[in-house]
Amino acid sequence: MNTDKTEQNRAEDWIVHIADTVNRYYAGRQVVLWGKYKASDDIKDKLKEKYGIDIAFYVDGDSKKIDNRQVFPTDYLYGKASEYYVVIPLAPYQSIKEKMIRGGVQKQNRLLLFH
Repeated sequence: MNTDKTEQNRAEDWIVHIADTVNRYYAGRQVVLWGKYKASDDIKDKLKEKYGIDIAFYVDGDSKKIDNRQVFPTDYLYGKASEYYVVIPLAPYQSIKEKMIRGGVQKQNRLLLFH
């Protein structure tokens, strides 16, 4: 069995699952991806390709990635929970969950955690 191909298929299935779930629950809100890295770019591309959904922007805790045009600090979401559907395709770190709750995200239909 080709391990690389299996891993690639699993990653593609994971990205398709995220895109399908976002399409089902985002309810017209702006979609935000937590973390600017290859997998989040792949999710962005799949959302556009499969559903015509554009992401509004990324948020990231890494100050080197923040450009305040496409990537904003995570605090940018504070007080704007009703405007955004936040997709967090990372391990569900307690610190991220706490940050989102402080920012006003309390309902599951405004937040999508994957791991």
